[in-house]
Amino acid sequence: MKTIDDYCEDCKKTLKETSYDNKNNCYMVENEIQVIDFDLLKEKYCTDKSDIPGANRAATSADALISRDDKVYFIEFKNGNIKKREHKSKIKSKLRDSVLIYCDITKKDLDFARENVEYILVYNATKNSLGEIQDRISSLGNSKFCHFGLEVLKGIFALDVKTYKVEEFAEYFLKNLNI
Repeated sequence: MKTIDDYCEDCKKTLKETSYDNKNNCYMVENEIQVIDFDLLKEKYCTDKSDIPGANRAATSADALISRDDKVYFIEFKNGNIKKREHKSKIKSKLRDSVLIYCDITKKDLDFARENVEYILVYNATKNSLGEIQDRISSLGNSKFCHFGLEVLKGIFALDVKTYKVEEFAEYFLKNLNI
């Protein structure tokens, strides 16, 4: 039976590489820390679990995985517009599927995810300008507003769900990880 280390073999990339946007031919972040390319890990997992051609399309996945001590961070980069319902639904599915795959590989249960997993969406604010008023209100209360309806995932598949503009991501998230 394969372990998480077996699956992670050959899936190590930089955060910058996992933030690459094929459609616009650009990186969303420049940070060179090593992470797990969870899209690649998901493909390996699906191929391992099923010999049906195209099985890797059975699940969706977050772009990157960072594990620090007992905390697990799934990071999804979105450079395009995510205002439509189907875009938001797909982003939610990516967390659900990523958590299920991770828990299956590590033999953890959903309680582990509810206590240790954080889902981070990094988005392009220029293409998704809907949150300026919400950001200003939440800054008054010294809290971070979770955009795009992702807060519904909190307590079900993750301990916390956060959304960051690209500019905020390095300043708040990576800084708090001491990276």
